[in-house]
Amino acid sequence: MCAVLLAQSFINDNIIQKLDNNYKNPIILPIMAEEKQGKNAIPMGMADVINRYTGWKVSENIYQTNKAGHTGANGWHRITTPALFMGDVVIGAEYLILDDFIGMGSTLANVKSFIENAGAKIAGFEVLTGKPESSSLYLRSQTLDNLREKHGQFEK
Repeated sequence: MCAVLLAQSFINDNIIQKLDNNYKNPIILPIMAEEKQGKNAIPMGMADVINRYTGWKVSENIYQTNKAGHTGANGWHRITTPALFMGDVVIGAEYLILDDFIGMGSTLANVKSFIENAGAKIAGFEVLTGKPESSSLYLRSQTLDNLREKHGQFEK
């Protein structure tokens, strides 16, 4: 319940309008990481609120299989204990991945690989917060060229 209240405090009509503009009926996948204190409920709270606004389906069939313990962990720990995923992926579907925090991006990268290897696509990622350095991405020049070709000059 607290996770839903938290999500309601920052997901508003403006945020939903941006989501509607960026995504076309994806399946919402909240990352329910197993932490020391139990399952992280914030991404599911985010998913519940977004679902109420949009009607987009929320996946409960893909889950993290291990306790990576990334909360408060350093980079070495995050690299050596990756989050692993299993579950039923809808082949050909697009997934919107939700998480509460991005540190190095390894959890998001791992769930992305799992979903794509199973035959689905990633529509995008939405996170509540993260480390300041996590907002800077390194792109190969070919990837940047592909993005510009698909979306135009998007850097602004």
